[in-house]
Amino acid sequence: MEKWLLQEKRACSAHTHVVAAHGGVDVLVNNAAARARRGGGVLEGDPEEWDEMTAINLMAPMRLTRRLAPAMVARGGGLIINIASIASVDPLAYVSCYSATKFGLRGWSLCCHRSLREHGVKVVCVNPGVVRTGAVMSLPGFEAEHMMTPDDVAEACLLPLRTGGQCVPEEITLRNLHDAAPFMRESP
Repeated sequence: MEKWLLQEKRACSAHTHVVAAHGGVDVLVNNAAARARRGGGVLEGDPEEWDEMTAINLMAPMRLTRRLAPAMVARGGGLIINIASIASVDPLAYVSCYSATKFGLRGWSLCCHRSLREHGVKVVCVNPGVVRTGAVMSLPGFEAEHMMTPDDVAEACLLPLRTGGQCVPEEITLRNLHDAAPFMRESP
């Protein structure tokens, strides 16, 4: 827990610097993700890893939003993009804590959308399926040809910037056309 407190102090310092230098930000993209390293199911999960995943996948975006949204509200506009996961829409039992943290981020995003839209701040939650990243490619069983690319996700993130001032997609779910791993084809 001490390392999270240290990171919190560093985040406060970075926030103070950004606000002093630039008056805030126009766009906040919360796109961090941590996954289990030693088994992600309910029975084999490690509570210490759960704390880490919760801190990175849920609490960090919540804290960043809390720090940066007031300046957006004061300016009468801004955009917050929360990158959740398809696991926030379809729970994945083999990565249960990851799914839970992304469900939490999705819920936070929807609440932020409802709270901030009247102040001109757009909030959108993007739920990508399996993305071809180094982290995913290092896992056994995934097939690169069935994964979406980071550019696919980036294109979805541009949609709120392309919409008019009076509308915003509150949620964008990107599904892989094909399952990205054989074990994903098996129904529980």
